[in-house]
Amino acid sequence: MKSRHTKKVYAAVIAAVAFVLLSFAVCIASVFKYSSDISAAYDAVFVLSAAVSSPLQSLAVLNEQLGSAEAPREYPSAQQVTAVPDDVPANHGAKPTLTSDEISAEISSVIPEIPEQYRAPLVSQSLAGGDGKGFLKIGSGYLRNDTPLASDEILSILNIPSNVKASSTTEPQVLIFHTHTTESYEPYDSEYYDTRGEWRTTDNSQNMAAVGDVLADTLKQLGITAIHDTTQHDYPSYNGSYARSAETVSGYLEKYPSIKVVLDIHRDATQSGDEIIKPITKINGKKAAQVMIIAPYDDGSLGVPNWRENLRFAAAVQNTAEHLYPTLTRPLFFCSRKYNMHLCNGALLLEFGSHGNTLEEAKYSAQLIAECIAEYLKS
Repeated sequence: MKSRHTKKVYAAVIAAVAFVLLSFAVCIASVFKYSSDISAAYDAVFVLSAAVSSPLQSLAVLNEQLGSAEAPREYPSAQQVTAVPDDVPANHGAKPTLTSDEISAEISSVIPEIPEQYRAPLVSQSLAGGDGKGFLKIGSGYLRNDTPLASDEILSILNIPSNVKASSTTEPQVLIFHTHTTESYEPYDSEYYDTRGEWRTTDNSQNMAAVGDVLADTLKQLGITAIHDTTQHDYPSYNGSYARSAETVSGYLEKYPSIKVVLDIHRDATQSGDEIIKPITKINGKKAAQVMIIAPYDDGSLGVPNWRENLRFAAAVQNTAEHLYPTLTRPLFFCSRKYNMHLCNGALLLEFGSHGNTLEEAKYSAQLIAECIAEYLKS
């Protein structure tokens, strides 16, 4: 009897060891298979760790992590880490709601360690204007002047109100698109970044299209009908992106003459040496990527004859944003660049943070700036 029981124990142990060895083999193979993709390599290491720490659950981890080479990684957000809805009884047995510090600790615990040779600093800064050279106070915000125009000339232009306003119609009034759709963000809120990162992806749930979704949805909720075009104008070729996006925008303007506002949604790339600068602020206690609005100046050589109207609209949106949510915007960038803003008097380019921000920070900013745009258009 005892011998039979011992044999069963030995058999169970041998089976468990064999399972662990099999998991190790699959994990090692996955590392080689995905060695050209650093994100996939992180996944393989995660699976290897799971096999060691919990052999009985490693098969489920393998299925989830290696089931599809194309599946995007998912990282826990604050909402996923916090636990209990308000209506769950106290004796339900669920994990109690976490404090903000505990949430941060749980999120940081899943950030993979970056090898020291690939680690570089990521610096969070609130990029505000001031009274120094090159900045001009306009309403509640600032303008960064990168044109030959003097400050008094700019102020005289802005003394005339913008004529871009919403109409009483259910027809589309705002077009949102992306010249550089595949621009993306840091996967984690951290003090460091991986120098091997590319900050581009064709996954529209992780790039600028995801930011545009929030912007469009919020505008619609506020009574402004918006169209969101998610065409990847920068893929497979980056060159020619603006020509392709201009063709897209022209098609919409022809089909929907009711469109008054055209917004090209990007993210910036702010870097100093090996440091990435992350434009960040806090609105209602939550981190938001700062937004930079770009308006054109034309000396007659760019083909943007109505640039003054674009500038007035840009200044009006920024003034509303800084009134409702101070520090949400960086100084309005007034520059001699076309960026397809010749297509519409209400055409602007908006930069949501930089490649140092996270997607969640940019999406929160999209919600806030949509509220500001709707507030102005309906005023």
